[in-house]
Amino acid sequence: MPNPWNAAIAYANLADGGTVRASSSGQLTPPARVQNPHVARKWRGDNNPSEYLTVDLGDAHDVDTVAVMGLTLNTAGTIRVRASAIDTSGLMAEAYDSGPITGAVDPRYGMLIHLLPEVVQARYVRIDLEQPGATYIEAGRVFIGRRWQFAYNFSFGWGRGYVDLSTRTKSRGGQTYVDPNVVYRTASLSFEVITEAQRLGFVDEVERLNGQRLDILLITNPSSENLGRDSIWGLLDDLDPITQPAVWVSGMPAYAKAYKISERL
Repeated sequence: MPNPWNAAIAYANLADGGTVRASSSGQLTPPARVQNPHVARKWRGDNNPSEYLTVDLGDAHDVDTVAVMGLTLNTAGTIRVRASAIDTSGLMAEAYDSGPITGAVDPRYGMLIHLLPEVVQARYVRIDLEQPGATYIEAGRVFIGRRWQFAYNFSFGWGRGYVDLSTRTKSRGGQTYVDPNVVYRTASLSFEVITEAQRLGFVDEVERLNGQRLDILLITNPSSENLGRDSIWGLLDDLDPITQPAVWVSGMPAYAKAYKISERL
């Protein structure tokens, strides 16, 4: 059993193949926008402080992770995640019900990362969102699916930082002019011990299925009190090969893998 703080990856987004309904939406901001890969292209509710999204996955699937990126809740906001295998509304919640949770979203990162304590079978997932005093609620991207936790955590030497897309120009007089732009997060992690089962399982599948073209969710610490801060939804920048250093664990071969990921906006 991995330590609860070991990093995890979620990569197969069941929500993208499903049907999304919302309590309300603006004419030009339909709920299907949460399936658009660009987080900035958002669904917006129709001027209400309380909304919900319901995702029909088309069939019952294993689910233990629900995430919403580009979410406009703050620490006073309340969320609730429910899952059902049979109820189209998700309200029955026989598979899972988080109950109301306040303060799950840090507005600095705009991410709801909800980790179920165990895998459930669900077809319908309902996400309730409430922000007292808000004139509307927005969300840019939804992930529903499984997460896979590394048996051994990433090693020392990891890094995380920001990339600022602003441009600076020097005038003839020596003044510096800045054209402001967005900032996004990056992270680089190196796993020096990966088991053979995990190498042949999700480690290989992340690159085969997602590569550098489809988003993944990297959770650097699933036990964090601020999952939005310690998670990145984005694209892999490099596909470094899986290597086998001269390391054996419990008599079995062990492997190594490095990841670098950039946040998707």
